[in-house]
Amino acid sequence: MTANPFTLFCLVDGEANALSVKIDSTKTVDDLKKLIKDEKVLRFDDVAAAVLPKKDRKEISLTDVTSKELDETDDIVDVFPEALPKKTVHIIVHRPSTSFHNAFVRGDGHLPETDGPIRGLPRAWRRGFGIAPENRPSLLFMNLPDPSTPDSASRNLAAGSILDLVKDNNRHHIPKALFSPFEAKSGRCGKTRAVIELLSQHWGFYFNAADDDWGSSDMMTLYNTVRSYLKEVQAGSEVVDLENNNHFARKTTLLLFLSRLLVFKHCLSVPGSKETFTSARWALLQVCPHVLFKDIFSALFLKLLPLRHHRELDLSDFVRKVHEDAKDRLIKHGCLPKINDGTRLLVINDEAQFLGDQFNGSFQSTTSVESPRPLLSPILHAFRDIGQHELTLVTCGTGLSINTLFWVQSSGSGLKDSSTTFEYLEFPGWAEKESIYTYISRVRNSLQNEQSKQAWDELLSQEAVDMLFQKFAGRYRPAIAAVERIVECNDPGSWMKTIQDAEDRLVSWANRHIKGNLCYEINRLHDKHNKYKDQLVESIDSMLGLLMYQRCMFGSHDLILKEVDPQLVEHAFGRIKIIS
Repeated sequence: MTANPFTLFCLVDGEANALSVKIDSTKTVDDLKKLIKDEKVLRFDDVAAAVLPKKDRKEISLTDVTSKELDETDDIVDVFPEALPKKTVHIIVHRPSTSFHNAFVRGDGHLPETDGPIRGLPRAWRRGFGIAPENRPSLLFMNLPDPSTPDSASRNLAAGSILDLVKDNNRHHIPKALFSPFEAKSGRCGKTRAVIELLSQHWGFYFNAADDDWGSSDMMTLYNTVRSYLKEVQAGSEVVDLENNNHFARKTTLLLFLSRLLVFKHCLSVPGSKETFTSARWALLQVCPHVLFKDIFSALFLKLLPLRHHRELDLSDFVRKVHEDAKDRLIKHGCLPKINDGTRLLVINDEAQFLGDQFNGSFQSTTSVESPRPLLSPILHAFRDIGQHELTLVTCGTGLSINTLFWVQSSGSGLKDSSTTFEYLEFPGWAEKESIYTYISRVRNSLQNEQSKQAWDELLSQEAVDMLFQKFAGRYRPAIAAVERIVECNDPGSWMKTIQDAEDRLVSWANRHIKGNLCYEINRLHDKHNKYKDQLVESIDSMLGLLMYQRCMFGSHDLILKEVDPQLVEHAFGRIKIIS
């Protein structure tokens, strides 16, 4: 048989661009798999290749493709007996979810890494933003602590403080926000890094309510499900039944948690995972499911949603039993960090300000019918109903008002709203130039070879670091994003423009449509306060009360961080650029 060279275009399921692989027609499908793995350095065990008989440049829906899985012993010439179709993808490469998850739990597979002049840095992307370029790092995931390594201490001051609070006081809820009135609204201070570090060191569950952020999209599925229900009942009746709304939202939340628990139990049941499946690995799977493979949490949640016709009491009892089984299995399995019966697992609700704004007045407090509530209230109630003494809820966001932080402590706890105990957290950010220099140096030291270190030095000169501090003092995330873009550009002369672009994105009126932009946040707060004027009055009243007792609170053991000066509000406002 004559060996004819083939050039096959292969598309890895979940990626945007195809890759070309050259192979002789006399080779087998098994040889093709090895070539694909070598080409992409794919980090999974079983690669299934499927013929994709598509012609022309048409949009490809992977779920609609009619194809067959190839056997390893098939010859390439038998798969393509005729001339290869042009302008099409010939092979789809995918990995069975069970095989991937089992391999990941056993320690195989990790985040992609950067390629190019600076190699080996973690590479990830938020859902909804598409796959990041191969030379753009995601420093958010660099050097995370892991209980399986000797160096498992917190890198982030906030994460370490919360962890100490959880261990020392065993709190059932930690409402987490920033103290400085304006910085609390605009964020970008390192909150996400703090919660990722927290979950890397302590077992728990991560939920994110934003529509284009880290984590699974299952919380957005919950939001859309509740929204559809409210529209349906409002169209059929002029009377708003807040109690029924509460029941529906709580049942949907129970199913949300059930889907997460079932995946967790499966991970704990994988043979050979006792030494490899740590809280850090579980956190990574929850924060980056779309990067590692696909959003299995949302997919399972969608399959469980039809169960919401069951009574809330029955669902609650069932989910509580699954939670108890999962915790017992975790204790028995002995995965790091080891826990005991008295250990509380964490439930982190990130970007909770979105849920705190939605459908306000469609729900009510269970302790006071006079107190209308947004969607966040029944969600917290459902989690607390599962594990009042088993779970610690960490509710965090960049737009949570002081008034909101008061009532989230009591939702579902059986307690009346109270401001007598209030824990708040400050993120000091990068208040000193030395902190930025230290960070830049730490990233450099983590690089794998001298060529990468030299390229790093060329891209991030002392002048560049000085400008980073000048533009982003106290702002962790914008500074990190600017560094990531400088690395991506790979041009030693582009650092100034890159930093200026990052500053404009943060503060300019022209970019007021971008979430996180200071002008965007001012507009958002203006619209919110116009819509909910009574809440604004309550928030101002709560804030004034907090300030009156600030001296007393700073000496209280309830504070998470002490001796930290909040950033000046004027410092944030001073960055706003409005050019008429």
